[in-house]
Amino acid sequence: MEYPQMIDDKAPNWLIDTPELLNLCHVTLDRLDAYPRVDRQQNISFSLSLTLFPSLFNPKSNEDSDWTWQALSKGERASLWALPSTRKRRHSSLQPWQFRRLVIEAEAEPTLRRWLNREDTPHTRRARWLEIVKVHASAFRHPELLDTPPSKTWLEHPQDMIEQLLCIRKCVEQSSSQLSAYQLSARCFGARSKLLRNRESWLETLFGWPKYTLKRRPGLLELHWPSDLVEGLLLIENWDSYLAAIDNRTPLTKHLIIGYSAGFRASSNRMISQCPRLYHDSDGAIPSDDWIQKLRKWWQDGSLADHLQVFFAGDLDYTGIAIINALQSRFTKIKPFKPQYTALISLVKAGGGHSPEQADKEGQLLPSTITDPWLSEQLNGWTSWQRPFADQEAYW
Repeated sequence: MEYPQMIDDKAPNWLIDTPELLNLCHVTLDRLDAYPRVDRQQNISFSLSLTLFPSLFNPKSNEDSDWTWQALSKGERASLWALPSTRKRRHSSLQPWQFRRLVIEAEAEPTLRRWLNREDTPHTRRARWLEIVKVHASAFRHPELLDTPPSKTWLEHPQDMIEQLLCIRKCVEQSSSQLSAYQLSARCFGARSKLLRNRESWLETLFGWPKYTLKRRPGLLELHWPSDLVEGLLLIENWDSYLAAIDNRTPLTKHLIIGYSAGFRASSNRMISQCPRLYHDSDGAIPSDDWIQKLRKWWQDGSLADHLQVFFAGDLDYTGIAIINALQSRFTKIKPFKPQYTALISLVKAGGGHSPEQADKEGQLLPSTITDPWLSEQLNGWTSWQRPFADQEAYW
């Protein structure tokens, strides 16, 4: 981290001229910024060691070690920190700094902040951010989106972050091809491609650009083709279930294209808004180009389930139901794969399921509705069941 170069003129020379100690004071303030003193039960402390103080434990000359120890001692006399021994008895052969800790006094924080030009707190950093946003507000169509920055780290260097945002606008306006948020982030934010991940819509609104000005990552849909007649498409949420389904085709799945999307939960919204990239599983039959083109067209215009029976099979949990809801918002005739859901619901009703807590699923949100009528009827009173969840691998 870069620390302020300007030190208050009242800061003592013994601190300014001892870089190791100066850096340690900055580290102390970093910790206090992250976890304020009022919330701490113990004072911040450090062991005097070679890592922190090479001038003490591996000095180039005796003058180096003497200077650093004098600086530490002066700080102790100024009540900035204490230097307690970690040994009850100190042998005369020990150097005075060996086996000691540096314990920052609680009352030292205001002095260190003033000396090191580190008056910032979360409140002052946010205030400075808003001031800089105000100066550049005319460059954005909706500057109010910057009232809360995308990340707290943006508050550390607000001028740089705003200038880098303006770099994004320049790149988009000058580019002859469509760019993604990953490309823009890497070009304008120090080669950090993931800084603006999933913020395409946010950027488009911020600058007032039309929707899909920025390139989205398409979903990737892997398809295993049946060996003969195609009667429908079965989308499966989890990889292991997909593999089991293609390795053990039954009369129910014999004539179905079986599909899997890596990260289905994260990609379902992308997949319903635009056609995913389609790949055929090399272990299955090879589809004709005509079939691939028809799938792409039907997916793109929203008529996929009008031309083909389409089913979805996912976990019996809140996220799995949310995926069905999302898919049905795009393809109204898509259906849950009844054989799987019938089996999982029977398993759950017999006490064989699990609670959200047992599978670390407490963060899943209960959908406000279940859009499929058949599934809604089957799950009547679902939230009152003792162990309402079941992963789809229990079926496949």
